Amino acid sequence: MFNPSLEQPFQMFSLVHFIVLSFSLLLIALLLLTRNYFKQPRAKTIFRISLGLSLLIVESIFVIWSTRMGGFVLKEFIPLGLCALTARLTMIALIFNLEKLSRVILPWAFVGALLSFIVVDMSYQFPHFRFIHYFFVHLGFLIGNIFFLITNETKYSYKDVLWSSYALIGLSTAVLIYNFIFTTNHMFLNRLPDAFDFLNDSLPWYINTIGLVLIIFLLFNLFYLIYMLFIKISKIKRKKPGNILTNTI
Repeated sequence: MFNPSLEQPFQMFSLVHFIVLSFSLLLIALLLLTRNYFKQPRAKTIFRISLGLSLLIVESIFVIWSTRMGGFVLKEFIPLGLCALTARLTMIALIFNLEKLSRVILPWAFVGALLSFIVVDMSYQFPHFRFIHYFFVHLGFLIGNIFFLITNETKYSYKDVLWSSYALIGLSTAVLIYNFIFTTNHMFLNRLPDAFDFLNDSLPWYINTIGLVLIIFLLFNLFYLIYMLFIKISKIKRKKPGNILTNTI
């Protein structure tokens, strides 16, 4: 799992990439289909803590491996990237059952996982640990927050999306200042990923940053649209006699 020969550029939209995407969608669909089971207190607790501890263990191994590979640099290891921060907050929410925290980071998880699964920022091949870590953590924090959503009895509203947006804007402003002080690039606020070098080379960084913020807000709205569509479909299925999906979120 730690073989250096597996350090090769990841081929986006390759067969391996499509297999990972398909497997991830299958797990999410399975979670949605079995959501009534996970509303039971015992099942909910076991799943929540198991996933939270699994994320904690995998992230801890990653920190140890990264330190051994390149040394420990504090300014790089502080979790200020959207996905790194979401992963750690999700662990806390899962282990300590903080549903209110999940409501804030839920859109972050959707956007972070969506963008990271499409534009893969990782240069290792399966079965290297880094490959497994990358996809497990992104899928894990997405599933963890979806889990809170489907097992919670309180309706998720557009107001929650707006609060998530406000929180992320405030955090992004602080991270942008941190990036300038310590010459880092957390959240890709100073420079977009290498896959978008054509934009980095042709537009000022602040234009790209504003564009990135707008795209993320649009994706927040896409998430809420998908959620409302799922709610509507669930209500239609509930009205049909004999349907196994008898409850909504």
